[in-house]
Amino acid sequence: MPRLGMAPLRRTQLIDATIQCIHEEGVGRASVQRISRRAGLSPGIVAHYFDDKEGLLVATLRRLNKRLSDETIRRMHQAKTPRDRLWAIIDAHFEPVHFAPDTVDAWFALWGKVREIPELQRVHRVYEARLRSNLRHSVRPLVAAERVLPVADALGAMIDGLWAKAAQPTTEIDADAARAVFADVLDRVLDH
Repeated sequence: MPRLGMAPLRRTQLIDATIQCIHEEGVGRASVQRISRRAGLSPGIVAHYFDDKEGLLVATLRRLNKRLSDETIRRMHQAKTPRDRLWAIIDAHFEPVHFAPDTVDAWFALWGKVREIPELQRVHRVYEARLRSNLRHSVRPLVAAERVLPVADALGAMIDGLWAKAAQPTTEIDADAARAVFADVLDRVLDH
């Protein structure tokens, strides 16, 4: 019988191993056997904590989303103005931890599985709803009421698009260049 308190450690080991396995072998080859071996645990432990591989993939996406959400919240608490809140959101997305190659590979692989796994869809919808809500709240004092939703949606799409672009290993745009693009577009949108 496992000691009390081992469950969070084992879950973390398996999620970390999932991220590494996806990074090194791709999500298709990231089998329960390979993931558990990488974590130094038996394959049965995956079923014990996550039911199956899908459950483990969902937990992995939740962890990536939580890390981003925690950073966003931390930065938004420090923001003093609506514009500062917008920058808190963008800066959270462009934190270096979100650009580690293994993290980037896991994000892209899991996003690619969203259509196949309903629970991944739900987790991704939560991320999108949170981003949209944060952007709407931040934009509301800066634009006319009828522009709040379209501006928030455009900024959300731009954040995701800039992150996806900057995260590519072949791109010339890095996090700083992405922030500069965001600043330019934000100024144009808010001055409209």
